[in-house]
Amino acid sequence: MEKVSVELWDVSGDRNFENCWPAIMKDVSACLIVYNPSNINHVKELEFWYKTFVQGCKLKDENCCIFAHCTSSEDLTKENPIPKLPKSMTKINAILTNLDIPDKEKIFGSFDRLVQNGWREQKESEEKMVLQQ
Repeated sequence: MEKVSVELWDVSGDRNFENCWPAIMKDVSACLIVYNPSNINHVKELEFWYKTFVQGCKLKDENCCIFAHCTSSEDLTKENPIPKLPKSMTKINAILTNLDIPDKEKIFGSFDRLVQNGWREQKESEEKMVLQQ
């Protein structure tokens, strides 16, 4: 297994920092979207973040993951804690996260797959560039 370095950029869900986004989006190979499914405004903004960062960077859906992070343990007991995703986002891996979830391996596994997919995509892109020279 090869070691890879990962840079995580947090855009804070605040559009006031939009002028920094081009730097964040440069050479991006994967995207992790974290939101609070209990906050209706976060749910409404999901598609905006997807279009801006995933589609804007021309990432494949497999290079994106959504963490629906519940801030209270009570949210975990809801029948459907993760609201239905917009149609354009249904192929994206979305998992429920919370600091109290006993099975943290699922969360780490999803993040690990995201990193692997991004790394593989980056490596393939670099190989294509070498072959074209």
